[in-house]
Amino acid sequence: MGRRTVAAAMAVVMIGAVLAGCEGDSESGASPTVAASSDVRPSATPTPTLTPSPTPSEDALFLEAKEVHLKYLEQFVALEKAGGSTTLPKSMKELVGGEFEEILEDVFAQFQKKGLSATPDSTWRRVSIRQVPATKGHAVAIAACIDYRGMTFVRKDLPNSSSGGWGKDELQFDRDGSDLVITEGSSEKGHSCEHE
Repeated sequence: MGRRTVAAAMAVVMIGAVLAGCEGDSESGASPTVAASSDVRPSATPTPTLTPSPTPSEDALFLEAKEVHLKYLEQFVALEKAGGSTTLPKSMKELVGGEFEEILEDVFAQFQKKGLSATPDSTWRRVSIRQVPATKGHAVAIAACIDYRGMTFVRKDLPNSSSGGWGKDELQFDRDGSDLVITEGSSEKGHSCEHE
């Protein structure tokens, strides 16, 4: 399965889950799956980030990937709360590249077209993140589990809402000049973080 297929499947799962949840009852449990932060984040308001010292199991490249992932999640949720967009904002384009950027732009264009959004008081948190083997010559890779159960999704033309669930990210990173960016990956809907 190629990169475009995996990322396109990610987009269909995310949008389909939100649509199904908004069209059904509020207990449907539908959830788009992406990633988040180690703290509950009620909004996309910037918060200071401390850069931890590497432990023996965490090299500098992995620490940088963790920080890029956190920024990516903050931007992702901000775009969900904004109701999507036909183009990615500069703040997101600085974090993604290649086909991953193109597919992400398509995801949020569809999100906007369908009239979807996350409520302003929606929250999320990154439960776990670990380094995994990079593939196809990528610089570094991560796997993360995100708790989106504090997210609420609505659709303009429907009275119901849908709650978020668990998300699992597997992302590959590469250098773009001096910046580390996400260039390939997938996000899946999960039931918990028990395997993380």
